[in-house]
Amino acid sequence: AFAGAFMGIRKAVGGAADFEAAMNLVEVNSGAAASQVAELAALAERLGQETVFSSLEAANALNELVKGGVSVQQIMAGAAEATVFLAAAGGVDLKRAAEIAADAMNAFNLSGGEMMRVADALAGVALSTTADMSDLAFGFKAGAAVAKQAGQPLEEFAAALGAMAEAAILGSDAGTSLKAFLMNIIPTAKADTQA
Repeated sequence: AFAGAFMGIRKAVGGAADFEAAMNLVEVNSGAAASQVAELAALAERLGQETVFSSLEAANALNELVKGGVSVQQIMAGAAEATVFLAAAGGVDLKRAAEIAADAMNAFNLSGGEMMRVADALAGVALSTTADMSDLAFGFKAGAAVAKQAGQPLEEFAAALGAMAEAAILGSDAGTSLKAFLMNIIPTAKADTQA
C-alpha cells in the first residue's frame, strides 16, 4: 500500500513538473508577461478538467499555437477551444490539432481570431468525407499557399481536398494536384493580369 501511494505521489509530482516545463515553453515562445502566462496556465488546467484532454496536453497545444503566431489574446478569446473542437472532431491529439490549425491559418493569412473558422472547415471535411485530419494536413502543406495566391478561400480548398479524397486521391497527392491546377489558372503574363 505504501509503495502504491508513493508511486501515486511521484506520478503527480512528475506530472506537475511536466506541466510547468510546458508552460515555460509557452512563456518563452510567446514572450508573454507573467500575468498572461498565469492566465494561459489557468486555461490549460481548465481544459484539462473540462475535456477529455489533460492539462499537459492543453499546455503543449498552447505552445504550438503561440509558435504558429496566435497571440495570447486570441488564444484566450477562443483559439484554444477551437483547437479542442478540431482535435475531438478530427480524432487527433491536441498538439497535432494545434499544429494543423496554425499551419492552415498561416497559409491563408488568417488571424488567430479566425481559428474557429479553420476548425469548422477542417472538421467538416474530415467528418463528411474519407479524408482524415492527417490527409488534410498534408494536402494543406502541399497546396494551400498557391490556393491563397489564386484567391481560393480556405473553405473551398478544404472542400476540394475532401472531393479528391472521395476519388481516392489523398494527402499530399491531393494538395499537389490542386496546386498544379491552380498554378495553371493564375495569370502570369502582363497581358493576362491587365485583362
